[in-house]
Amino acid sequence: MTDEAARERIVSDLDTTLLVEAAAGTGKTTMLVRRFVALLRRGADVAGLAAVTFTDKAAGELKVRIRGVIESERREASDTERAALGRALARLEEARISTLHTFAADLLRERPIEAGIDPRFVPSSEDDAKATFEEAFARWLEGALGRQAPAVERALARREVSVDRLRKAARDLVDHRHLGAPWREKPWDAAAARSEALDRLQAFVTLVEPSRSKTDPFRKALAPATALAERAHRISDAEIEAELVTLANNRDAKKPRWDRARLARGVGRDEVKAVHEALYECLEGYARSADADLATRLRGELWGVIDIYEELKASRGILDFDDLLLRTRSLLAGDPEVRRRFAGRLTHLLVDEFQDTDPSQAAILLLLASDRPDAADPLASPPAPGKLFSVGDPKQSIYRFRHADIATYARVKELVVGAGGAVLELGRSYRAVPGIQAFVNATFAPLLTGDPVSLQAAHVPLERVRGVIGDQPAVMGVPVPKPYGKNERLAKVALRASYPGALAAQIAWLIRESGYRVAHKSGGTAPIAPGDICVLFRQMGGFGEVSVRELTAALTQRSIPFSVVGGSSASTGDEIRGVVAALAAVERPGDSLAVYAALRGFLFGISDESLFEYKVRYGSIDPLVRPRTALPRELCSVGNALVILGELYLRRNSRPPAETVFELLKRTRGHLSISLSANGEQTMTDLARIAHRAVAHERHGGLSYRAFIDELEESMVRGASGEWDENATGVRIMTAHRAKGLEFPVVAIGDPASAAARAPDRVVDIREEVAALELAGLAPWELLERAELETDRLASEGIRLAYVAATRARDLLLVPYVGDDVRFPEDGWIAPLTAGLAPRTPRTPKKVEPWARGDDSVVRDMPVPMSAVTIAPGTHTTTWGEVTFFDPHALDDKPGGRGIVGESLLVPGAAAELVRADAERLAAVRAARAESLRVASEAALRAATVTAKAKELIGAPVPEVALERSPRAPGRPGGARFGTLVHQMLATTPLDAELRSLEHLARSLAALIGATEGEIAAAVLAVERALSHEVLVRAREMAARGGLRREVPVVLMLDERDAVDGVVDLAFRDEEGWLVVDYKTDDPSRITAEHLDVYKKQVDLYRAAVERATGQRARAMLLFV
Repeated sequence: MTDEAARERIVSDLDTTLLVEAAAGTGKTTMLVRRFVALLRRGADVAGLAAVTFTDKAAGELKVRIRGVIESERREASDTERAALGRALARLEEARISTLHTFAADLLRERPIEAGIDPRFVPSSEDDAKATFEEAFARWLEGALGRQAPAVERALARREVSVDRLRKAARDLVDHRHLGAPWREKPWDAAAARSEALDRLQAFVTLVEPSRSKTDPFRKALAPATALAERAHRISDAEIEAELVTLANNRDAKKPRWDRARLARGVGRDEVKAVHEALYECLEGYARSADADLATRLRGELWGVIDIYEELKASRGILDFDDLLLRTRSLLAGDPEVRRRFAGRLTHLLVDEFQDTDPSQAAILLLLASDRPDAADPLASPPAPGKLFSVGDPKQSIYRFRHADIATYARVKELVVGAGGAVLELGRSYRAVPGIQAFVNATFAPLLTGDPVSLQAAHVPLERVRGVIGDQPAVMGVPVPKPYGKNERLAKVALRASYPGALAAQIAWLIRESGYRVAHKSGGTAPIAPGDICVLFRQMGGFGEVSVRELTAALTQRSIPFSVVGGSSASTGDEIRGVVAALAAVERPGDSLAVYAALRGFLFGISDESLFEYKVRYGSIDPLVRPRTALPRELCSVGNALVILGELYLRRNSRPPAETVFELLKRTRGHLSISLSANGEQTMTDLARIAHRAVAHERHGGLSYRAFIDELEESMVRGASGEWDENATGVRIMTAHRAKGLEFPVVAIGDPASAAARAPDRVVDIREEVAALELAGLAPWELLERAELETDRLASEGIRLAYVAATRARDLLLVPYVGDDVRFPEDGWIAPLTAGLAPRTPRTPKKVEPWARGDDSVVRDMPVPMSAVTIAPGTHTTTWGEVTFFDPHALDDKPGGRGIVGESLLVPGAAAELVRADAERLAAVRAARAESLRVASEAALRAATVTAKAKELIGAPVPEVALERSPRAPGRPGGARFGTLVHQMLATTPLDAELRSLEHLARSLAALIGATEGEIAAAVLAVERALSHEVLVRAREMAARGGLRREVPVVLMLDERDAVDGVVDLAFRDEEGWLVVDYKTDDPSRITAEHLDVYKKQVDLYRAAVERATGQRARAMLLFV
């Protein structure tokens, strides 16, 4: 193995500063752990070690891995090393293993005075920081408009600049406030430039003869120019500037239909074209200069938002997420004594994912690792030998939008090498099968050039470790069935329309028909399941949002579960939209459209016919107006729904919004229906997000239920980020940025038409400490001058993003392809991947697969013939290996659902036989409709609680249930209130809680339910004795192994129509399987046999639910406390 020497040096050369560049799947975090443990083996003080990563989850996993490796290596270490590792293990919590933000917060808490912050500062949440910014912006805007700030007036005169765009510009400046050097100004004579542009415009307009035809395309194209020339003398300079810029960007006016031009008498067309060309050359130059000048001046005005934002945070004693780093950097750079003290505590600093560091993070790390404590400039502070160890992969540097520019990585790398450190490369990858590795190596070797100008990373080839899985493909092409637009040319719009359905069909085929298998980390292989698949998108917004919506709809149609991580309302299902509609109707009962949407939505599902009949009978559908007569049976569902909405409306402002959400779900049993839906897992996650938003709204001082609804509806439009859940069982859908650091057995690309890179919108110079940003669409001078370079750097990052996407796959990579041109679209974000698919002989596959239906990979619904480069479905050879191109004709075609066939009018004078046939068909349709209505009128799901179902089972055989009891104090209180207090304490207290914490908890809960002092004392004693019971002692032991569940909601389907739901008090997994425990506070000596049988059947239903959910044996137990 070519990197064996590098891996050995990581654990042996502990006195050299090392920067490890580890390719995807090479185990870079594993090598960091090994380095950490090697330092401990040599006797390093564990309190002097710090390991830094970028998420709390990663930090927690890193600590667990370090502990595991220490325990493993102790068994084979020498006596001296074993003693050192033993001491380290006992004091491992003293090591700083955390995110850099947590690390920085700890430093600031030690020296708040020197840092210039409130000693009792609180890191603000994202919501708090957003609210503070909104307040700062509102104050600034009021002041700017009040004093008529010239730059603001100029900006708002532009049609494309709104207050929202100014808000976003201010937000961008706040995010880059650490790079606060002023932007460069250039002398620009605005009046002279404006006068020249108007003169040229007037000269052009006089050469064009006005047309009286309103449909004349030439007249319509030049109408803005003519209008501006006519009224320029009547409007302000700011308005003239705005309209000149708008005219410069008007594509129709820039390229009019010259063949339809009506020119002044005696004027030649060539002469007018020359004047027009000169006009637009002047206008475009004017627009660039006006934008740049305004951007610089607007930046000066908007900086006031930052000043107000900082004042608000200081007055409230809060620091936002960026402050933790910025304040720490300032503290270390500005106070030599503090810098020496903190740096002196650390003997070694280990950093994971170093390519994701931004300038502030890199500065903190360099100042702490420096061998020159007196140097305040991080880039002039080379690290002390062996003190800094970092692992990363510059090929996966894709977070430029978060300030993690690869330029920072390159500067640190240069500093490390200049100080005598070494750069090591790891290429032995344990992740992917050989076919994927060969594809990645061949595709990216010519693209990852290491160019220092465009800041491109250098390629490090992946080395083979894993073997193949049978004879199944490693790389598969997913066809775009219909890639042609209306003009019979390949079109991106056609890709967006055709590909999502094809991908969903391909996923369905992989799961249900392919027979392909994937390797599990625990060993062995298994058939592909939905949870093995991840679909990656370039973006979730814009066109990507449409693609996500189409894909999720197609997956739902095929009953394939999915989970959208970081989606928006476009990917939200009908269930969640129905819940939001109902919550909105609670606030707006007088809005008939809102009420109609709620009643037709998921929670109530009332038909149009019923709503129409109710409206006709009673005049309106208003939750606050009750009918004066009894409702007929067929309209009871409407009446009941309106009662629910009306009652919730009356109480909405007298309680927290979360209670309204929970009561709505409880009274409609919406959560149960959602959990049983085709994509219940994703929908329940979205539902939990709504509940969390309701709780957060109250916690952050929300003033009314209306404010909560406004916020909720805004979030549905804006989109909300879902969290990554590694236990999800459906197809994961996320962006490639979010997927970095993850891996999946099967990876598919979801949006082949998305562009590789956006236009550059910023220039960041670390040395000059300047960030020149596009503000509200206005590009400053620095960006204009470096646009070409920044475009190249964004293109380089686009290549790295495609690399990240391809290297997430372990066993199978699915890449979209257009059969007539495998490279289309060449400007797409996955262009590197599609180029790598190109077969040697497109028309002649190496192997014709059983599923192939023919030799064409395009579904041709227009007269576009096959060509010599059209790929024939099957397995083809390429320059690097083999690719299997699937046949679009072999994918299932699932058309959208259609309603009942409508009745056709009979044509007068038609033949009797034809009339008879039509009448029979009409009768059949009516009979089918009547049967559908009958079936639909029956309840599709009968739901009951576990307790109610257990009572229905009186007389049925009594299941085998273990009975246990803890010591019971004589004469203790009883009743529902006491039972509730004991149950709530057992549900929430730690299983190792001490008496004092039990007393505190009991009093907190008692205040909510009005329990007496006697009940509090008795409950504390009962819970204390229960926690000492052998069953709960075992449960506590199982908790350490991750095998404990408490207060778990469960749903059990008894048959196709009957379901029960409830909450399991306690369940834990031991050597015999799961033990399900239900607490009871009854006196077992006084309980009747019939009552005990109901308890046994109740806990047995819980047992059955756990057994079905886990697939493992479960036992049932009643614990009387």
